[in-house]
Amino acid sequence: MLNSTYDELQRAVARRLGYPLLRTNQSTDEKQSIEDCIRCGLRWFYFPTGENTHVWSFLRRYYEVRLAAGTNWYELPSNFARIAERPTVSSSTLPIAVTDEAGVRLRINGEGKTGTPVYCGVRTKDVRGDTRYEIGVYPTPDAAVVNAQMDLQFWYLFEPATLSESNPSALGGGTHAETIHAACLAAAEAQMNPETMAQEGGVHWQYFQQQLSASVVTDQILVGG
Repeated sequence: MLNSTYDELQRAVARRLGYPLLRTNQSTDEKQSIEDCIRCGLRWFYFPTGENTHVWSFLRRYYEVRLAAGTNWYELPSNFARIAERPTVSSSTLPIAVTDEAGVRLRINGEGKTGTPVYCGVRTKDVRGDTRYEIGVYPTPDAAVVNAQMDLQFWYLFEPATLSESNPSALGGGTHAETIHAACLAAAEAQMNPETMAQEGGVHWQYFQQQLSASVVTDQILVGG
């Protein structure tokens, strides 16, 4: 397999920081610095911003919510990050309008209509020690919606699990392995010389941006974007 692995990224970052390659020879602080760089680099890759803002095809999952009579808000998966495409209701191929939490709440309280939803919005759910989300719909589903077994259907962007010995493979496969490698080295470079990030970034950061642009184009071709 050509995908980026936890061990490979650890060695690459350790080499860039000038630390021993074997974890058994690394101090606790050195191990933590390596982990910090890997997490930072993966965040840069998984959730790119600026000119390379992109939703990766491999970070999208399909989800369905069975609508219930009198219920406006539904819990979303624990790894939910944001909606990737406008949702639809299973009875129609037309997307419903995405608004914010207030847009759903004010319509529920001010209009009080029931029927097939035409609006939806996401809000945070108070979960201690974690951030969880709910999606709300309006009009409020009624008995006709339930009898028709309607679902709210959409693709969402999810947050990947942290790399570890038990979860050793970065997402993206061999196609984006070099970009992931570059991202983690750029994070190591920024940790050693943070002042470079206030300018154009160091050598590794610039190389990462080049690789990221190429990866985005490759992913767009894959999904026909």
